Amino acid sequence: MQDQRTVPLQVVPDSTRRGRPKGKRDSKPRTPRTSLPQSNACEVCTKTFKPKTRTQRFCSQSCYHSWWQTNVRAKATDSGVRVMIADPPTRDASGRFRSDNLERRSRALRRQSRLQIGAAAEPDALDDGDDAWAIRAEYWAAPQHEPAPRPTAFGPIRVERKALVLNGHGVQIRIQNGALVVRNGFTHYPQRNDEQRFFPGARNLPSRIIALDNDGSITFDVIQWLGRNKVPLIALTWQGDVVSVIGGDGTPYDADLRRAQHEAITNGVGLQLSTQLIADKISGCRESLLTLWQTPARDAGIVRQSQCLRELEAGPTTYEHIRLIEARAALAYFTAWQEQPIRWKGIGRKPIPAEWHRIGLRQGLLGASNRYASHPVNAMLNYGYALLETQVRIQTVAHGLDPTIGYLHANHPGRLALVYDLMEPLRPEVDRYVLEVVREHTFAPNDFLITARGMVRLHPQTYNTGNDFIYRDDYAHPLDAYLVLTGQKDLDGNLLTSNPETSGRYHSSWLSMMYPRLFLARQLLREDGVIFVSVDDHEEHDLRLLMNEIFGEENSLGTLVWQSKKGGGGDSGNLVQDNEYVLCYRGTNNPHCLSRVEIAAEELDRVDVKGPYRRGRELNKWGSGSRRDDRPTMYFPIPGPDSNSVYPIRNDGSEGRWRKGLKKMLALVNRGDVEFEQRPDGSYIVYEKIRSADPRLKPYRTWLTDVGTTADGSKTVKELFDGRSVYDYPKPVALLKRLIFMGTNGDDDLVLDFFAGSCTTAQAVLELNREDEGSRRFICVQVPEPSPLKSEARKAGYGTLADVGKERIRRVMFRMNQDSASALDLRESDEPEDLGFRVLKLVQSNLRGWNAVAAGTSPTEYASQLEMLEDPLVPGWMPLQVIYEIAIKEGLSLTFAAEEAIVDGVTIWNVTDDQTGQGIKICLDDALCLDTVRALDLTKEDRFICRDIALDDTVTANLALQCHLKTI
Repeated sequence: MQDQRTVPLQVVPDSTRRGRPKGKRDSKPRTPRTSLPQSNACEVCTKTFKPKTRTQRFCSQSCYHSWWQTNVRAKATDSGVRVMIADPPTRDASGRFRSDNLERRSRALRRQSRLQIGAAAEPDALDDGDDAWAIRAEYWAAPQHEPAPRPTAFGPIRVERKALVLNGHGVQIRIQNGALVVRNGFTHYPQRNDEQRFFPGARNLPSRIIALDNDGSITFDVIQWLGRNKVPLIALTWQGDVVSVIGGDGTPYDADLRRAQHEAITNGVGLQLSTQLIADKISGCRESLLTLWQTPARDAGIVRQSQCLRELEAGPTTYEHIRLIEARAALAYFTAWQEQPIRWKGIGRKPIPAEWHRIGLRQGLLGASNRYASHPVNAMLNYGYALLETQVRIQTVAHGLDPTIGYLHANHPGRLALVYDLMEPLRPEVDRYVLEVVREHTFAPNDFLITARGMVRLHPQTYNTGNDFIYRDDYAHPLDAYLVLTGQKDLDGNLLTSNPETSGRYHSSWLSMMYPRLFLARQLLREDGVIFVSVDDHEEHDLRLLMNEIFGEENSLGTLVWQSKKGGGGDSGNLVQDNEYVLCYRGTNNPHCLSRVEIAAEELDRVDVKGPYRRGRELNKWGSGSRRDDRPTMYFPIPGPDSNSVYPIRNDGSEGRWRKGLKKMLALVNRGDVEFEQRPDGSYIVYEKIRSADPRLKPYRTWLTDVGTTADGSKTVKELFDGRSVYDYPKPVALLKRLIFMGTNGDDDLVLDFFAGSCTTAQAVLELNREDEGSRRFICVQVPEPSPLKSEARKAGYGTLADVGKERIRRVMFRMNQDSASALDLRESDEPEDLGFRVLKLVQSNLRGWNAVAAGTSPTEYASQLEMLEDPLVPGWMPLQVIYEIAIKEGLSLTFAAEEAIVDGVTIWNVTDDQTGQGIKICLDDALCLDTVRALDLTKEDRFICRDIALDDTVTANLALQCHLKTI
């Protein structure tokens, strides 16, 4: 926001030249050229000055502005001529007004203005140069509709020029026909690029251009253009640090504002601003306390905030007095937090300190500094304040202020004192968000890190811990969009780099995309549940570190190696990559979270005095580590045939060792569960006798070779979609069936796939349920990502990948229904097979929200807002969407059943949920009467929800006595 003066301009017709023949000069003879006069008297202040031109009438620009206000603006206003705001006229080195390549348009506009305005002002109000400049000012200002100038905190009244903030990738700044053309980058894909054009001297020029951690291109003539027009280009990181400054005066700060900041320290402006900032902060703290549970500390804190506000209204005279008031308010504020409980899970396995069960005081590990948090809530506050500091720092630089010049915080070198000052009234908003998270969330010890110094750190969920950029996460990133976002492809799909995998953001962006999804998955995972994550060798090592951090290294069950390809491979590399990896983690330290492979028992083909048995494995250890020297304690005698002592002897005649210890070996011998077989040299081989005929269970192996390949997955999709390949590289159904069988027991287990793709998981669950008569359920989540324009899916009419997944589930169920119709039902299940699914989409709420109004709003506008909320349902609301929204807010699951019934002419929705055992009755009609209420036959256990406008006092009183009533 550079300091500018505002000049009211009025378009004045060139009446002195009206009627002059085109192409001819005035008949009036020109004044002969003479030397400049030695001195002139200013027409405003009568001061004597040395003129630079023969026609100079004013000693300074300020006198000229004063004459302009009194002689031009006033007359134009009286005549009804439109008055406009623009920059004051300037002259070049020769004393003439600047001209540009739009002079021809200016002449045309002058002619048009004569016809529209007429001779409203005196003909000698402006000379020809002034007239041309005014016409050009009107031309460039005509499309703009900016408000009148307003005073700012650090300077006089000015025309506000806003900063232009550029973010994203692919930013382009270039010069075209003398104009600055700025093309903003994009953060999501697909996205229309925003392009703006600025002309020299235009009133819509930005005060500064902020390049916020983006990439792109800039030309050398842009640097010259920015320098001539005094528009600085400032490059910032996402943390708000200044990287470089181009154009302007070479500094990221506005010189006038910076000088005003220094003056405000002593002229009272800074004291007034500090008082207002702390007053706003204390008011916000009082609002935060009102959201807490009512306790004596909370009530005392609200009283203290009110007292501090009254002290600030009295007008503190020093900064120290303001800091003292703020400190007393903060102590009472955070003391009220201590009674708020914190919920934890998994603390039996990982104990936490006793003080973590409640919110502690706002203090750090090292005393005064709150940055070294020793409590989880303080760590969360530090994280929120850090994000707030970044945003305030960026906005401070964008407005041209020096962030190191503050008032409440000491101005040490390099300290962002002004940023910390401006953060004060915004901190309560961060506090309220943290309090909401604490009330609604159940934490786990893995949510926080404790450093070697004892400091508590919050796990980063949607940001990088290094100096990399913050990820623009829209939860919809196909590979092509990711490549465009990271600058490896252009919008037409052409590669911009020869080796995209070596991009500096290649791994960082992928990890930043995966972290919040996996963190959320851990919150949804049941304690006895497991999660499988498929990945290739490009990110396998990074994903393992990520999973260890989120789920804990002790919960890693191993890595399954899936042979995803078979047959020949290309010769472009040294090795043929024919496998992928599936990382497996459990929710808690549960040793039985995975099922086992069942192996049929062998026949009991032998008989002794105890009964039938079969020969088991040798009790003589063989192979590696089977010598006596390897385990000397495992070499001992046991009773053998004919009361002889039998030692473990290897097949080569050397001394060996037993597999079991002395107690277990003697127990087997005493029970008669060993079999001795004598060698030719007189030594014995000892076998264990197996007497059980039950099948054996053994763990799965990590090598997956019999679960299909990607080619099998593509073949399945083609068979379902009549030979069309509507999805690239789908997983084989056999692989998903194996993983689901390993992680579930078949009894009402829920399988969640939040990268559903073509919904292979849904098909695997349906087929597996039919094979083992299970009742597993599935949830497949897929954003409506557009299918490629030239893909088979788009040609087949599937606009998004979600459409492909929904159609696949329909076709699988249709085929299974056909198979059931042509085969005998030999199952003994009491419940019929469920071959149906429900599709839910995110839409705008059907309930109207409160639109915040600005401070100082008239009572009429408040009343208008309240009238709109008499019926909170938005125009065009759909009954079923309202039913779903109400049911979810009431705690029902998404699988509830809604039946419509007509009672006494009124539509009643009976909503029941078999999962939770809850039920509600909903009526969305405009009116209810007593006869309808009686016909409903409600009881005290019933929940009845209706619209508030449908009730009068009598009906409300009757419903409140009959049931649990809620209104919308």
